[in-house]
Amino acid sequence: MSDLYDKNSIKTERAASDVPQVREARVEKERRTQENGDPFILNGHPGVEAALLRKMSESPLGVLSFRTYMEICLYEESCGYYRREEPKIGRDGDFYTSAYVGRWMGEMIAQEVIRFSNSESPDRPVELVEWGGGTGRLAKQVLDALRDQEPALYERIRFTSIESSAYHRNMQQQELREHGARLRFAAEAQWLAEPSGDGVFAIANELLDAMPVHRIRSWGGRLELCAVGRDDRGGWCERWLPLEEGHAAAVHISREAIRLADGQQAEVNLDAGKWIARVAPRIRSGRMLVVDYGDTAGELYASHRMKGTLLCYRRHLADDLPYAAPGRKDITAHVDFTACMGAARAAGWTVAGYETQREFLVRCGILGRLAAHAGTDPLGPEARSNRAIRQLLLSDGMSELFKVLTLARG
Repeated sequence: MSDLYDKNSIKTERAASDVPQVREARVEKERRTQENGDPFILNGHPGVEAALLRKMSESPLGVLSFRTYMEICLYEESCGYYRREEPKIGRDGDFYTSAYVGRWMGEMIAQEVIRFSNSESPDRPVELVEWGGGTGRLAKQVLDALRDQEPALYERIRFTSIESSAYHRNMQQQELREHGARLRFAAEAQWLAEPSGDGVFAIANELLDAMPVHRIRSWGGRLELCAVGRDDRGGWCERWLPLEEGHAAAVHISREAIRLADGQQAEVNLDAGKWIARVAPRIRSGRMLVVDYGDTAGELYASHRMKGTLLCYRRHLADDLPYAAPGRKDITAHVDFTACMGAARAAGWTVAGYETQREFLVRCGILGRLAAHAGTDPLGPEARSNRAIRQLLLSDGMSELFKVLTLARG
């Protein structure tokens, strides 16, 4: 049984990793690989390692919360995984997103923008905003479709990219050069400080899954919080501490009525709900499209998920070993859409829709994009396009794992 998975075919059940003997074998295999001298696995990024040690030295217990560990690994300035000038997405990176499976995800989002515009005043400008757009490929697909299908609407579009990575901002400038007249970059704080606006359509594609999470477990009748420290070999390891009743994760678990089986681990993403609430006042009237992999709380915290959903991605392979090579790979956790919807309602949003990616794409008309062709050239544009559509729709791929949450205001 392999301990690594291709992200394009990853399943959510994680049945193999829920078997203790299999998980122990994975950890032991990782150790053996390190001892054999693979420098990529053996060493975390030196800047990240130094930042972790500095932060740990400030703790009276000599440990970090897992959330802090994950935040430093991913977002430490200049050296965190998402801050470095290295490819993350696509063939030369560590994972793909739906924007890399043909152009159809962007085109279908464009159909939603068109419907939204038609429901508003026909001459009103539309502010299109994307958070964490990475290389800019999805934005290009959306803007290309709007320019080609609705040129009058396209002329009323102002596109704002809220991208914290300077590396990705530079990539977006190149990718979106044809749309330069529509494009501007803004820091999140800058955008949020602007007057509340109408006609806003916001997109967050695979944003929430990369937010730092707390890890918790039920153990011997009590809840424990995962902390990270050093082992006697100089590596990083987890330490489990009692979860204090007043801790934000404990408050969340109580409020959401989450129940874990004894020995079960889970993740708590507090930042996702805070972000949804933070954005709300800036949008007087508009829509927000949240696309990510995840599920409702009933599924995410079900007893068959004994090890939670945390995964790491490197070189298009997934593992559940976040303490190996800190800063060298992506760390993610599935999104709790029940908590997101609750946070949205509390902040004044209306939940206008919650569906699988498959349902979203079909509703937006993707089946009408299937092209009839002679079938003599499997590498021809029509055949490639049809294959991309099938890949987005097949149940054993992204289509059921990814969900689309539509929020509305005004």
